[in-house]
Amino acid sequence: MSLRHHLGVVSLGIKMGLKQSWSCKIEVLGSIIIYATVMVVWGGIIKMLPLDLLESLNLTTAGMIWYIGATEFVVFVCPSWGFKQVQNDLETGQAHLGLLRPYPDSLLRISMWTGDALVRTAAMLLPFLLVCWGLSGEIYLSVEKVLLLLSVLPMAIGIMLAGAYMVGGSCLWLIQAEPAFWVWQKSVFILGAMVWPMAFYPEVMQKLMWLTPFPSLLAVAGDWVMAGDLIMLGVHLIHQLFWGVVFIALLRWFDAAVLRRVQSGVGS
Repeated sequence: MSLRHHLGVVSLGIKMGLKQSWSCKIEVLGSIIIYATVMVVWGGIIKMLPLDLLESLNLTTAGMIWYIGATEFVVFVCPSWGFKQVQNDLETGQAHLGLLRPYPDSLLRISMWTGDALVRTAAMLLPFLLVCWGLSGEIYLSVEKVLLLLSVLPMAIGIMLAGAYMVGGSCLWLIQAEPAFWVWQKSVFILGAMVWPMAFYPEVMQKLMWLTPFPSLLAVAGDWVMAGDLIMLGVHLIHQLFWGVVFIALLRWFDAAVLRRVQSGVGS
């Protein structure tokens, strides 16, 4: 397929995802309520941290609240149920015909999930800002910072969705995808520095984290909101771009591997 046809599939998938997500507005509302509840809990925990500890790391209570607010925002706007959908379709055989289409199955699925993520982003942006403002008592983000924050979301969401697709497809080799999902999810939370900024980690651990894609998923948003450092944002963007290319290559290889596995009849 040509690039034009691939873009057409992406556009169609996003439109389908937008329509599907919009028809399930109650789920989006539920996500907003759960997000606010989680942030209230985290806000209470952060306010119990000793100020001298935060100051030793050049952090503040308000900054930490906005950091976690941003990382949780990314988690909540990115659908996590997709891996289960892939697993179910492969186990029941519903995905087999889709694998024979003239475009990768992952392309349409991830595009649909992206449409869902766009609806969630639009719906949750204002609650994210209001909740963090209410808990911290400070406004950390200008309009410019909000726009730059939104600029780092597409790649972060794309990598997370690509990971979810491959985790779901792992059921062809692992029988069940759930173990792989838990490893992936916990790696995102821990190595992606969801709760504690990378400054809390030992230096050796920080270096190891940069060798993984996970800081480009959550820490990129949290660091920008908390510090607003353009140099650090640039480092994160380069890191995102590198892992974005890697995941595109991984998806191409994985799609071919899934097709061979299904055609061989192994694991079905």
